[in-house]
Amino acid sequence: MLKLNLNRFVLFSLVVLLCVSLSIISNSFAQAPAPGQNPQADAAKVGPNVELFSTTYKEPKVDPFFDEKLLPKKEEVKPIKEKVVVEVVPPPTFEDRDSAWKEKRERTRGSGQPEPASSEKYLIDEVKILGIYKKPDSQGVFLKPTTTASTMIFATVGQEFWNGKITRIEKDKVEFEVRTVYSDKTVKTKTEFRPFTRK
Repeated sequence: MLKLNLNRFVLFSLVVLLCVSLSIISNSFAQAPAPGQNPQADAAKVGPNVELFSTTYKEPKVDPFFDEKLLPKKEEVKPIKEKVVVEVVPPPTFEDRDSAWKEKRERTRGSGQPEPASSEKYLIDEVKILGIYKKPDSQGVFLKPTTTASTMIFATVGQEFWNGKITRIEKDKVEFEVRTVYSDKTVKTKTEFRPFTRK
């Protein structure tokens, strides 16, 4: 009998506790305002108004993570220079050389300076070596220009031509220093031997 009463008391207590809990829950729902009735509470739940923000994305002018010190150093690009082709400057025609020689001769007349030798209007390739002659203190050669048939030149060591000079005379050949002019205004010299032609 005592157990039966104890069970009933426990059951009754549980029912009372359940009723009290339901009553508290229903009161809390009854006191909560409906959506829209409390704007501040609604704003706190859903966040700020969407209309306050722009929908257009603007890229920042400077990357916030950019560090110029971390960039690899750019190598200085040197401009490529065009290769200059250096060519041999051909000598003037005989007519132009003869005219220049005559002008030089006119300038030296009356100035006390020696007149230019007739050999200075000829190229070394334009003369033939016909023979050798002896002098008491030196020796010389007979030269025949191919451009002027009636001319004969008596030349010794140091005799100047348009593009060189005689540097040595031997018994069967003559040594010349030949000058070559290039398009970059440089002048190069080389030694050449020419044999006697005897014709």
